Amino acid sequence: MTIMLVEDILALDEQTIKNHLSEENIEIIQKHFGNINNFLDSYQEKANLSLDLYFSEPKTYLKKLAPNLTNTRRVIVKKVGEEPKIVEIDKEQDFYKFKRQVVNGTIECIEMDSNIECWVNENGKPLHLPINFPFRPGADIVVGDVIFCNNDNELIGLSDTQISQVLAYLKVVGYDWSKVEYDPDDYIHIKVMDWSL
Repeated sequence: MTIMLVEDILALDEQTIKNHLSEENIEIIQKHFGNINNFLDSYQEKANLSLDLYFSEPKTYLKKLAPNLTNTRRVIVKKVGEEPKIVEIDKEQDFYKFKRQVVNGTIECIEMDSNIECWVNENGKPLHLPINFPFRPGADIVVGDVIFCNNDNELIGLSDTQISQVLAYLKVVGYDWSKVEYDPDDYIHIKVMDWSL
């Protein structure tokens, strides 16, 4: 692998950078930062760190880039009928297992704005779990306990701005919908593909 310093690629556009990096390295950047531009924008001032350290030891690299990062990531857990809670999770903890515990089952992701994702119980509606909140009023509902987290970077939790956005959204839609009845058939959609010629 070619060793490139961040300063060597700051002036390049995203396509040129992609041409210099392997697909595997691009996937690593996208997993942790969402895209190459976020990666560069976030850490321009630390241009003396080489990308090879990022690819070989991403946790060490992130600590050097941002020493103020803690050993925890912030998420928001919203249980049915309760106010949302900001929770700090140890970065060494199995995050997949934690999400499954929160939703009490198989997880499914709902993509939201501002690089925020909401993890729900994939079978929540067929199981007729109680309503947590309306996702899009008049269009869809979120059922069962959920967790909100940052979809840009699994090592970094929700930012202050993202937390404010989620809390403001939940305050607007309301905290307690648990006693509202619904028919799961109204919200479970099966897409049928017509493959006939």
